[in-house]
Amino acid sequence: MASWFDRQRGLALGLTLCGTGVVAMVGPGIIGAIIAAHGWQAGFLALAAAQIVIGLPVVFFLFRARETAARSARAEPDGVVLVQAVRGRRFWQMAAAFFLIAIVVGGMIVHLPAMLADRGLPMAASSRALGLLGVALIAGRLSIGALMDRFPARVVAPVFILLPVLSCLFLLRGIGTVPAVILSGLSAGGEVDLLAYLVSRYFGMLNYARIYGWMLSAFSAGVGLGPVFAGWVHDRSGGYAGALDVFMVLMIVAATLIATLGRAEVAVRPQPAAA
Repeated sequence: MASWFDRQRGLALGLTLCGTGVVAMVGPGIIGAIIAAHGWQAGFLALAAAQIVIGLPVVFFLFRARETAARSARAEPDGVVLVQAVRGRRFWQMAAAFFLIAIVVGGMIVHLPAMLADRGLPMAASSRALGLLGVALIAGRLSIGALMDRFPARVVAPVFILLPVLSCLFLLRGIGTVPAVILSGLSAGGEVDLLAYLVSRYFGMLNYARIYGWMLSAFSAGVGLGPVFAGWVHDRSGGYAGALDVFMVLMIVAATLIATLGRAEVAVRPQPAAA
């Protein structure tokens, strides 16, 4: 997707990734109804069927054709190869930032229902609040994409990264549970397209897939660690306050790492191998 657009790449990535927000709004209700009628096994089968019937044909037939056209339109893209990228501070700085972001986003999203319950929010009110999560995800993806097309990403990104800090403060104080959910959704909605955009701008398109793959691996590791950490803190202390305190610190560190990446200027081609 990043190779298809240049001038409005941020908005294009945001629009493409809005599908997760739509699924967050309608998916739980559909799968919940299937599970209620036919059991949890049927729910998993429905998820698998959706991937096979909808996901695979779209990726195979559409993405393949567009990638071929993109390559032919620009045979020699600018950028660096993976070996060059890992030698610079920006690679490790970005990887560390998104690892920390993923810890917080993963822990917040997975444990958010329990966090709301810990704050005494009734089940019905909690369900209504969580229903806004999908809307906030879509809004986050669209807004951060459009803003990065107009302003430097190193300025826009930290603003969105710091939103969970406010969310954690609301949850710690037991006030503003709905704003806490919305702020979490806005931030969670912007993290993956933010990563894709930053990789394309700082490292170019020459070795984009490899570099993005390594960055996404760091992000995925954080997503897996975050819920485990939050659950461990809850089991040890009987609440989420300690996890929320740590989450705030991690997001401040991550925002600082992104803000200090420097100006994105990619026009480097790999040096020819020595004879």
